[in-house]
Amino acid sequence: MEFVCLLVVLAVFFFVYRQTSSRSGSGGLLSLLVWGIVICLLASIYNTGDKIFQNKLLGEIYEKVQSGISNEQVGFRKARDGHFYVDIVVSGVKLKCLVDTGASDTVLSQKDAIRLGVDPRTLNYSKEYNTANGKIRAAPVILRDVYLRSYYLPYLEVSVSGVREQERSLLGMSFLKHFDFFIKKDVLFLLQK
Repeated sequence: MEFVCLLVVLAVFFFVYRQTSSRSGSGGLLSLLVWGIVICLLASIYNTGDKIFQNKLLGEIYEKVQSGISNEQVGFRKARDGHFYVDIVVSGVKLKCLVDTGASDTVLSQKDAIRLGVDPRTLNYSKEYNTANGKIRAAPVILRDVYLRSYYLPYLEVSVSGVREQERSLLGMSFLKHFDFFIKKDVLFLLQK
């Protein structure tokens, strides 16, 4: 968006310069400079005003969620990388997971499995998944006492990834099916069914 704005500003500069330079010699350059400053200021005010409005709106949504006015749903802001991350607690261990609505199952990274006391070397990797990066194998396990803030699941069937390099655990539809969810203004809202 900023690139498009820059192109528009340059096009206006060129147009104004051509119009004024043919009429008044050196006065055209001064006029061009004034117009450029005015356009940059207007673009900056517009861009800043939009961000202020978005932050104010998101702040109001978060206040409502945090204050208990909407105690049935929780919101998670989109991260800078464009993804949503959710912290869950499993048997007292906090895991930061990537929300993946395209994944049918919840898949733990091997690092997170180890943190939960599961040894990936002893598992039976009997499941196969087709992913964007090709096929992977995974081992089914059952997690006990799963919390997402105040929401509680007594157990959750998940898989442990057979890919050692997988850095982040994925919260797929096997977890999300317990919630109604929607995204509004870069905030993911979850409401337990």
